[in-house]
Amino acid sequence: VNFLPDSIADSLNTTIRVYSNDTLFSPHVITITGAGIGTSLIMEEAEAPASYLYPPSPVFYPDPANMNKWQQLNDASASGGKRLVGYIYNLQGDPSIEKNAGYVEYFPALPTLPGRGVELDTFAVYARMAPGSTNSSPRAKYSIFSAGGGRADSIVNQNNRGSMVFLGNHIFLRSGQRDAHGGAAINGYIRLENDTALVNAYYADSVENIAKRDTFVIRADAIILFETESSILGVGYEVSPTIPAVYSLSQNYPNPFNPTTKIQFGLPRAGKVYLKIFDILGREVRTLINEHYNAGSYAIEWDGRNNFGGQVATGMYIYHLESGGFVQSKKMLMLK
Repeated sequence: VNFLPDSIADSLNTTIRVYSNDTLFSPHVITITGAGIGTSLIMEEAEAPASYLYPPSPVFYPDPANMNKWQQLNDASASGGKRLVGYIYNLQGDPSIEKNAGYVEYFPALPTLPGRGVELDTFAVYARMAPGSTNSSPRAKYSIFSAGGGRADSIVNQNNRGSMVFLGNHIFLRSGQRDAHGGAAINGYIRLENDTALVNAYYADSVENIAKRDTFVIRADAIILFETESSILGVGYEVSPTIPAVYSLSQNYPNPFNPTTKIQFGLPRAGKVYLKIFDILGREVRTLINEHYNAGSYAIEWDGRNNFGGQVATGMYIYHLESGGFVQSKKMLMLK
């Protein structure tokens, strides 16, 4: 039996029992502990604010005279005993700063893998919500700026959360370097925005916007990036040679190519498969696969054309595979 967990847990402690006709080991019991898929890279407000917080110098909460600034709240449940919050309304900050300084940016510095250099990689991005919040924003916008460009927004309700909220799989650059405020998304970063328009829309059908009546805040809680493990957990198994033991995505061949190249991948079990081509800015160029596949090994050819039948230009492209919780991306080069 091969398996890959398909969800993330704050703290997992469970047991898998595998029943078979083995007279000595049935059931075969496996204890699983941890957080789910891969290794987590956690960024929290109390750990290294200078490395990812903008704007700097939060004031002590509550300070109505400084509603344009992020406020520091003593909170025993937060990492380091402190948490950052911002008022949803009355942002009278510097008009030259987007949304009157009503946002926080997280700048991860993702290390390179042993024996490998700078490369693009896909990470599962989560936001950790404060436990039991009753005055948090019902609509918080997390914007993920992928490496090389592109932006994806996730709208999250921060009320009464005590766990982690999935913000999607996104491409970051493993370089050991951080982006900086006001710069391009070279390595990739995450922004939590204080968007009052979203809150107004949420209460559009209500008699009263209670976010204006009460002291509603947006909470800058932890951002967690999970790097997916390349190996699959195993429990004594036998597989047919025609069925791969693990998910895999091979380097395209030839590479560089002109105008066609072949992409090979392996599926240990049946499921929906997505194989897409993106340019270096993160824009979709071509959807090669969007359908159900049986377990097995496959090869698909890309003819260098986009979704509209046009030939793509010389440059770097990224092919991205998703199936059954497996997510992986690789680079390829078109040369004319």
